[in-house]
Amino acid sequence: MKLEKYMKGVRTCPEAQLDEEFRICDNYPILCSSAFDELNELIGRSRRFKFHQAVPGENWWLYRHVPGKVVVQLGVADEGFISFYGAGDESRKSNGPEVIKHVRFQKTNYHSFVMIHTMFASRGGKNPDVPNLGGAVLCIEDLVKIFQAEDINFCFSRTGYGPNSVKDYSRIVYWPDSDERRVNRKTKR
Repeated sequence: MKLEKYMKGVRTCPEAQLDEEFRICDNYPILCSSAFDELNELIGRSRRFKFHQAVPGENWWLYRHVPGKVVVQLGVADEGFISFYGAGDESRKSNGPEVIKHVRFQKTNYHSFVMIHTMFASRGGKNPDVPNLGGAVLCIEDLVKIFQAEDINFCFSRTGYGPNSVKDYSRIVYWPDSDERRVNRKTKR
């Protein structure tokens, strides 16, 4: 799916339907082509994010989105992360060529991730079990601006699940469009 179509859809979608229609939920992953250190420096310099915590012994950092009520986690997108939060696990025998081409593309081209946590920052609110999905949309918009300004390729890796969790890998958002064209080429059978 083209980034512009996805962003237009999330801006107009009622908050209660963001998960079902666009897969915006707690633990929303974005895969990035940059190295972790570069990503961490970019987010750290942005006025839209405020440093929250570095986790000792782990290679990830947390930032609060300003003015939203969500937290982003930055980390290294290793094979295990991409198998779980990306298009899937290429070792599963049930996965066909469509899944495998997305998984391989993601493993080859993305080295870091941003994970948006919609419930982390809401714990002190009236209803801590309700995710702040509207805040996630604002955060996604800010991250897209940063990535595009710095020419960092990215992927909304979990958008391949459409309404009712039906897998539709044409819904995965890749930016720039050249990445989408590369990964969505027809697979030889």
